[in-house]
This record gives sequence, C-alpha cells and structure tokens, in this order.
Amino acid sequence: MQGSQPSLFRSLIWWTVYSVCGVWAMYLVPGVDFLLPGLLCSMQEGNKAQTIWLMLLFTLIQEGAGLLAFGPGLLWYAMACLLFYLGRSLFEAENIVFILILSAAMGAGHVVIGITMRHLQDVAILLPRLVSDGCLNAVTIPLVWFVVFRLRERELRNVNAA
Repeated sequence: MQGSQPSLFRSLIWWTVYSVCGVWAMYLVPGVDFLLPGLLCSMQEGNKAQTIWLMLLFTLIQEGAGLLAFGPGLLWYAMACLLFYLGRSLFEAENIVFILILSAAMGAGHVVIGITMRHLQDVAILLPRLVSDGCLNAVTIPLVWFVVFRLRERELRNVNAA
C-alpha cells in the first residue's frame, strides 16, 4: 500500500471521517476498538508522521472515553505498534495471516491489560467480560481492517491516478 500520499487536506478529511465512524462504532459495540484497524493501515502505508498523529489522537480518544484511569489506551496502542513492527519482520505487513495473528495477539493483550488495570486501579472488571471483549476484538479487527484497507487503497489509487 506504500506509494504516493494524498494531500494533507485530503488525508485530514479521510482520517477525520474514519475517526468519527470509529467512535460511533465503539459506542454501538462497547469493548471493541474500531480505531486500531485504521492505525494498522497507516503503519502499512509507511507514513510515520501520519501514524504518530493517529496514534496520539486514538490514544487520547481511548483514554478519554474509557472508565479506567490513564494507561490502558496507551498500553493498547503501544502493544499494537510493537507487535506490528516485530511481526513485519516475519510476515508481509499486508498479509491477512499477519493481521489475523496480530488480531489474536491483541485480543489476548486486551485481557492482559484489563487484568493488569483491574489490579492496579482496584476496579471491579469481570473476567468473563474481559475475555468476551478480547475475543470480539480478535474477530472484529481483521474484518474492519479489511474494509479500511480496501477503502484506503482506493483512496491512494485515486491519488496516484490524478
């Protein structure tokens, strides 16, 4: 998906619409991160400045919308970036198998982060809820990634054609 990048204005509009849709989807399906697939697509594009800004924005959204004190959103996106860049050395970044493995790891990571925060912040979070949210994330992330990847690929193709 690497290639020429859309203009800053076009990119800003695209990612703003994506962020609004992601927040709306997270409202409809609590416990699932609909913003992470966009961050994965941004990392696949190789635009580091865009990825850093999106990670900052998505972390602030997650931290502001969450019920826990500061930390889980930061850990979540840091883990995603670490796993992405480590896994990229083993798999092609745009390979669906890579995304499936990454999603499964993020689903497990959701449970680990939840358990950690539950103990650190002395909050009553039910383990079955954490596990079901982790499984839901592991299933939802690849599906949303596929849609976002295709839409973003079309956007970049339109930029290359112009």
